[in-house]
Amino acid sequence: MSIHSYGNVLIIPWGYDDVSHDKSDQMTRMAYKMVNAIKWGTKDRELYVPGTSYQVFDRWGLAGGATDDWYSSLDITFAYTWELPGQDLDYTFRGFKLPPKNIIRVG
Repeated sequence: MSIHSYGNVLIIPWGYDDVSHDKSDQMTRMAYKMVNAIKWGTKDRELYVPGTSYQVFDRWGLAGGATDDWYSSLDITFAYTWELPGQDLDYTFRGFKLPPKNIIRVG
């Protein structure tokens, strides 16, 4: 797991281009299970969107990262990047610096 802020997405490899890999179906199914567990397991109903960088951010999101490296060089099947929320539950936009009151919710 690589944890970043912000964007409310769960990114799977590949991040460097709009291509898939041989285990993308398996990794995508697991991503949807995680996203749905968060969505239905909390009263806040956080919405996370799973996919590759290209799928969730379009062309401007293309960038390789730790999860690409872990997946390709260490053969780690389930390598993910979580982009944490950038806003409070009242939809106050805070960007990269969420206040301390969000620690429990985001954690």
